[in-house]
Amino acid sequence: MAIFLIDSDVSLVTLHEEMSDTQSRLEAQPLTLPFASVFDPFFLVWQSVFTQEQTLNRAQMSAMAGARVVDASCNTFIGDLDRTLLGLVDGRRDDPLYVTYFAEPPSAVKQPFLGDKVTTMQAWLPLLQASPDAPLKALATRLSTLLDNAVKAIAARTAAAAAIKVFRASGERKSLFDQANGIRKDVDHELALLPLDHPELHLPAGFGQGFFRPSTSRNTVPTLSDLDDAIMARLSEVDDLRAKRAQMVADLTAAAQAEADAEAAEAKAVADKARIRDAKATSDKSTKESKAKSKAAKALKAKVKGRKLPATEPPPAPSANGAASTSTSTPSATPAKSTNGSSSST
Repeated sequence: MAIFLIDSDVSLVTLHEEMSDTQSRLEAQPLTLPFASVFDPFFLVWQSVFTQEQTLNRAQMSAMAGARVVDASCNTFIGDLDRTLLGLVDGRRDDPLYVTYFAEPPSAVKQPFLGDKVTTMQAWLPLLQASPDAPLKALATRLSTLLDNAVKAIAARTAAAAAIKVFRASGERKSLFDQANGIRKDVDHELALLPLDHPELHLPAGFGQGFFRPSTSRNTVPTLSDLDDAIMARLSEVDDLRAKRAQMVADLTAAAQAEADAEAAEAKAVADKARIRDAKATSDKSTKESKAKSKAAKALKAKVKGRKLPATEPPPAPSANGAASTSTSTPSATPAKSTNGSSSST
């Protein structure tokens, strides 16, 4: 039976273990000891390939770490823009200015990891640069720098992933697995000849199969039982993945709800503050008007009090018969003139 080839999807550590196990089994028997040295060139190449993979993995981790930092900075900017807009529109999320930037809640804009989030933020840049509102315009320079960093982070992450993909699919790593499987097939062939070359030893027909791990020494044609076992293993993995996905959805939903609640509370606080400010302004205006009226009344009173009124004569006293008496005496009768022109006495 042909040995089962090692799939390149397994880790290099697993590959190393498989090859080491077979070499150790060969070294344990004098009859098979000569075949053990065939594995030595593999281990020299393995060390070099393993170092390359670790370097590429580290580069990918570094790119991912940098992307996480930029993504967190994007989320911080989204929060700052949200608060700035709420301050300009007195906490009204349905205001046209607010909706121009946030057609959906800030928590939803933050949700994607870079990608769509950066696309949304790129549409904000010209709006901020042309905004007549100073607080918004001040955010434009910061956003421009942030977008540059985001584009670089995405490019670095994409390049690191592509390098690993090439390395695994067609690079030195793939060549190493081809080398390992070639060595295993050659050794398996030599081991299969030993029972024929040494009939005096009465070696079993499947003698060579004992030098390979059971997980890699199965027939290349799987049995029905093998397929059933593989299906059950895959179903178990799917169940685990579904459970993890459900938990992640629950966690993300809870986090989004908590953030939405916090945003709603913040918007309410901003609106309450605006109402208090408006009420105080109205009260101050009323107080100012009241003081102005009081001051005007006092000024008018002082003006009236300081003016001199003209003197008036007392009304005439009433006479005995009720008629008012006059203050002037009645003139005496004019004496009658005599015929000769002299006046006569009474």
